Amino acid sequence: MLRLSFSDRRPALRKEGSKEQVFCPVRRKWIILTPEEWVRQHILIWLEQDCGVPLALTAVEKQISIGELNKRFDIVVYDRSGSPFLLMECKQMEVELDFSVLRQVLNYNIGLPSTYLAVTNGRYLSVFGRTEAGLAELEEMPVYPK
Repeated sequence: MLRLSFSDRRPALRKEGSKEQVFCPVRRKWIILTPEEWVRQHILIWLEQDCGVPLALTAVEKQISIGELNKRFDIVVYDRSGSPFLLMECKQMEVELDFSVLRQVLNYNIGLPSTYLAVTNGRYLSVFGRTEAGLAELEEMPVYPK
């Protein structure tokens, strides 16, 4: 499990009536700021600035079908050929990254197979890569392919 630290760059915030909102650069719109959205937006900044992920090849909160169920993933990063590179589930900071969180991203991976899977609560990040035996937790974030 990796300990996260974010840069000084912060997402844009505004107040709309009594609701605080954050601007999502991927969805290109203002979103109500929830604890999970706070994590999601800081992770997007971290992916772009620290991991070299182009936001143009990133999708946020899109619907996928898993069998007869419709689910909504948090973040998917595509490689330059359009294949899913990283599928990430974001939770608010107070949520422990246990097996139930991992199971959620594993279920999404059925409908959207990805090279890497990750779960984060904004404080910690666990990243998993495929091996012959299944999935193995990685000691560092994989390098985004150029």
